Amino acid sequence: MKANFNIQDFISIYKDKNYDTYMITFKSSRGQLDVDFDFDKHGKLKKSRQYFYDVRLPGEIIKTLKKDHSGWTMLKNKYFSREKGGLTEKLHYKVKLTDGNKVRRVKLEPNLSGEISLVQN
Repeated sequence: MKANFNIQDFISIYKDKNYDTYMITFKSSRGQLDVDFDFDKHGKLKKSRQYFYDVRLPGEIIKTLKKDHSGWTMLKNKYFSREKGGLTEKLHYKVKLTDGNKVRRVKLEPNLSGEISLVQN
């Protein structure tokens, strides 16, 4: 979004509509990004929410999965994050694993210090 969308250009198109806030949704076949902008001179980012399927997992997430689920294969994953005022409030990955005919779902929550909490579902 930051590389391909300019909120100031968008606001200038709709400036005579007197909107206070803009809700913009970017969609792809693998999910979406919802962004709320406060209407001010700077088009300040108020909050955003991202939800994507089958994303490329970060190295630390993969390392945690391999350590705790050796021999299991990832079937699919989901990524979710929520930001407010430019700060991440929530971030997690949900991963569905298989080992033969056994299925396991895990939730991984990275924190600001880089540690990853693993929650079995």
